[in-house]
Parts: sequence; structure tokens; C-alpha cells
Amino acid sequence: MRKLKDGGGLGARWLAASIVGWLALALAASASWAGERVHAVIVANNGSTDARVKALKYADDDGARYWEMFSAMDARVRLLATLDADTQRIFEGAARASRPPTRQEVFKALREVQAEVAADKAAGHATTLFVVFAGHGAVDAEGQGTLSMLDGPLTRRELIDEVIAPDVADRTHLIIDACHAYFMVHERGGHADDRSGEGLDAEFEAFLKDQRVLSRYPRVGVLLSTAGAAEVHEWSEFQGGVFSHEVRSGLLGAADIDADGVVTYPEVEAWLEAANASVDDPRARIRVTVEAPQQFKRAELVRLSSFQRATMLSVEPGEAGHYHLADSRGVRYADFHAAGDGPMRMALLWSAPFFFVRTQDTEARLDREARGPVVSLRDLEFVARSAPRGPVEESYRANLFSVPFSKGFYTGYHAGRERGAGAASAEVGRALEAPGALRRVDLQLGALSAPAPLSSFKIDALELGGDLAASFWLGEHFALVAFGGYGTSADREQIVGGQPFRLHRVALGVGAQVGAQLAPELALGLELRTAHQWLIFTGGGQDQRLGDPFSWRGEGALTVGYALSEQVSVGVRAGVSLNLFSIAREAGGVEEAVDLQPFAGIFMGLRL
Repeated sequence: MRKLKDGGGLGARWLAASIVGWLALALAASASWAGERVHAVIVANNGSTDARVKALKYADDDGARYWEMFSAMDARVRLLATLDADTQRIFEGAARASRPPTRQEVFKALREVQAEVAADKAAGHATTLFVVFAGHGAVDAEGQGTLSMLDGPLTRRELIDEVIAPDVADRTHLIIDACHAYFMVHERGGHADDRSGEGLDAEFEAFLKDQRVLSRYPRVGVLLSTAGAAEVHEWSEFQGGVFSHEVRSGLLGAADIDADGVVTYPEVEAWLEAANASVDDPRARIRVTVEAPQQFKRAELVRLSSFQRATMLSVEPGEAGHYHLADSRGVRYADFHAAGDGPMRMALLWSAPFFFVRTQDTEARLDREARGPVVSLRDLEFVARSAPRGPVEESYRANLFSVPFSKGFYTGYHAGRERGAGAASAEVGRALEAPGALRRVDLQLGALSAPAPLSSFKIDALELGGDLAASFWLGEHFALVAFGGYGTSADREQIVGGQPFRLHRVALGVGAQVGAQLAPELALGLELRTAHQWLIFTGGGQDQRLGDPFSWRGEGALTVGYALSEQVSVGVRAGVSLNLFSIAREAGGVEEAVDLQPFAGIFMGLRL
């Protein structure tokens, strides 16, 4: 009978193989996630279906700015807005792309984009749909909330039927900056043009919070500019709605508290709270409603890497302060208040040749053409500037964005936020201590089957086995893995040297995993592992145990997982292992063996 040789002399070979394995892991870790197809429908209308209500000034500007933001993501964007003369002059691209915001055009645009999304999904692409409304809201005679189009109201029921119920995209994000304009707030002698009123009606609010209804559409999330009877405003300084300006600032990077390049619902929710935390005038304070898709409470809204035509403004730790960005067209582009407790990135879209980075008293010019893809705030040269003052605007000027958006604020906000039954925040305790820190841990228990695990023994029976792995996620798409595995030949009647035998394999090792979310409930993973392997040979009627204590095993595998809930998933795992070991022949000499072993199996995962 041939015996497995004890492992002296394998150290150098194992070290070399391990180095190769880790190099492969490093290459896998650098692989980028392939983005999904993004679609957007933007509806913006200054007017109201109620002739008694004063028209808004900046809803069309908000529509044009949303159009520029989504267009920079290479999204397929439809803009339904009638832009006034000033807005057409500033946003020429949006003016050329716009269609009138009539009911017929809205329904037509929604059906066009739903057909495109379905085609993208049939072609195997992940899909995201943004639907944005900016304008007036009202309550009709039947008490149903409406949104004003050029030729009539869009009702809550139509919104559900045409936007939410089709549920064709993997994720749908609904953003509404609207109000019930029964009254307008005017400041004497001022320039603050208020988009204000009682907001969306209580029935619509109840619909959004009714888990029985939302559970029917678990891939739809909403960001609303009002909760209850809160007021929502326009401000001439922003030349837009305050809520829309805050949302865009957050999506462009200001809300990315963990600096991982992904802006999520919990981050935007906390960001909006911080932006408005110091506004104590009830006529000016904005309250928001944020509901993440029920399928995934930590669903992402935007990846900063998806902005294809942008320069990144880098704000390093220690650079605290309230800044706002304005472009060369005079558009106030975004605001942010860095706490200085971590890095931050803001995406500056190539919508203008240069930007001004401003504080209350200073400013620095940033020329797009003269800079690289990343510009550091600390490298800019700030000079003194004079800023206009006025009592009418002082509440906004002094208080909006006055609270720094820090990790402490983020953690405290989500820890203290009261959620309804079944919606307790999965983010409590998950706020990261630093960029790149541990995000979560997944446990995975799997069962495997493989043919001829060691061909040198000519084992014809299948090997059966299993493994237990823990994945430590350091980012949205990358994890380090620690695992243990066991396998055994399935048939004791196999004969070697005239004796029945059984072979046992025990492996302990580490690895890396790169993951991609194909759909809210479907994930694809690539794993590479390297391990110590012990081979234990029992048989001969004497339970003789011989083995190579330092043999090596490497594995490469693809996994496909399906989420049954936020915590539990099931899936399949298949790949190839490389086994490296030595065999001592009875006639003398040593046979070096390298065997490839395909395997496949199933697993169950638990997210901690």
C-alpha cells in the first residue's frame, strides 16, 4: 500500500503556493463592481391646478438640476418640465431634452421607461429607476392627495398605479418635493420665496407608512419633503426647493458618512436631519419622510463612482467647516458641513467650466480644465469675499447646514430614532468607526460534493463534505473570509492494497470574497481561498491513521445567493480546488501529487 508521507520538506513549496494564492486574492479584491442600468423620470411644474395658488419660481430649476445629475450617471433620463426663460438660458441641455409636464406625457414617459427597464432586465442587467416630482401638491374634494400637472392633478391612486405598482425595476426610488399649498409664507421685504403648505395629505402619509401596503412593493423606497403638516420651502439663495437642494447635496457625496463611495437611505435620512437640525423657526424648518425599500433597509441610492463626468473634491480629516459650492453659471450647486472626523468626497459634475468653493467669508476658484480627476480642498487658495446680508434670509443663512454631519451625529440619530413595529433600524450599531472598518459579518454553512478528490488514489466514489465560513465585510463588495472544511470519501468498499479504506480531509484557511448585488434579493460572489490541509487515511481493519500534515489546498468558487430575508439567505457554490501533497511509495521514493478537484454544493447564510 502507498502511504501519505509526513510533511517535512513541504514548507518551501507550501509558502510559494500560498504567495501565489494571496496574489490571486489581491487581484480579485481590486475587481470593480459592474454598475446597473439607471433610468430616471423627472416631473417638475411651477404652476398649480388651483388658480388661487401662487406659482412656484424654482421647481423647473430643480427639475433641470436633477436632469444634469442623473445624466452625469449615464442614466436614461426623461425630463417633463416647462422651463422659464432664465432656466432655459442656464440649463441649455435640459431645455432641449424637456417635454411638457402634462398628465398624458407623464403616463407616456413612465410606460416608455418601464418597457426599457424590462428589456434591460431580460438582457441580464440590474436596473434602478428614479422617479422625481417637484412642484405643487394639493388635496382634492375627496380628501385624496394630488400633484399638479399642467393640465390637471395627478392623484395618489394614479401615482400608486403608474409608478409604484408596476415595480419593474430591481429598485425604484421615489423622490417628492411637493406641498399642499393652502397658504404661502411671505417674509416682509425679503427674497425668500417659500414653497410651503400642509404637505402631502394624511391619507398619502398613512399609505407610505402602512407596512401591509409597502410590503407588497418591497423594492420601492421613498424620500418625501414633508411629514404631516410640515412646511416645505423654496429659497432664492438656492434657486430651488430647500429639500431638493439638500437631497442633491447628499447624493453628490455629502451624505456618505463612511466614505465608502456609496450613499444609502440611512445616510441620507441622517444627513437631512443634520442639515435642518438648527432651524428652529417652525415656518422654515423642514421635516422629511424617508422609507428605504422593505427588501433591504440599507439599500443604496447612488454610487459616487457612477458619475462618469465629474471631478471629486476631496475633504480630508481635520478639515472641518460649512462650505457651499457654486458654479460659473451662478448656480448654487451643493452645501456640506464637514465635521473633520473622517474623509469626504463631493462629485463636481462637468456642467460648468469652473466652480467656487465658498465659506461665509472666503472663496476659492476651482477650474475643471486645470485639475485632475481628484482635487484636494487643502490645495485650494481661499481669498476674502463679501456676502450679502438680510434679516429675511437670516434664518436659512445662519441655521441651514450649521450642524456638522459627523459619525457621532449619524450613530446617535439612528440609535434614537423610533421606528414602527417590524421596522427597527438595522443600522443601529452599524455606523462605521472609520473608513474601511468592519461593516458586518456573515456566517455560511455549506454542504459539498466532489468526484475523485485525490486521483492518485483512484477513488471513484464521490467525496461528501461541508464547511463553515465567516465573511468579514470591509466594504459593500469586499470581504475577508476565515473557514474550516471537512470531506470524506463516501464508499468504504473501495479497495487499496486489498483493504477497505476511508479518506478524511480537514482544512483550515483564509480567503477573500468579491460580491455584486444583481438584484435586491440576488447576489453573485467570487471567492478565492488558501488553506492548510490534513489528509487522514484510515483502513486495513486497524483504523490506521497516516497523513501529510502540511499539504496545501486552494479553492476558487462562484456563489449565487438568494435572500430569504435581510438576515437569511440560501444559495449554490461551485468551483475547483487544487490539492498539493506528497505520497511515499512502499517500494521507496516519493511521489509529488497535484490534483484538481471540481466541487459543487449548497449553503445557508446568516447575516450578523
